Amino acid sequence: MPNHIDDGVHIILLEMLTYYITVISHHVIIEVREYSVSKSIREVI
Repeated sequence: MPNHIDDGVHIILLEMLTYYITVISHHVIIEVREYSVSKSIREVI
């Protein structure tokens, strides 16, 4: 079994993992920001 195929699979998996982590962290940041904004609006009202 040649090694370069394995390396390619590892690179693809790493890129997918990085992509998913980036997407998830962006969603979390947006949700936290919206939550804190709505919380501060409630405190003002």
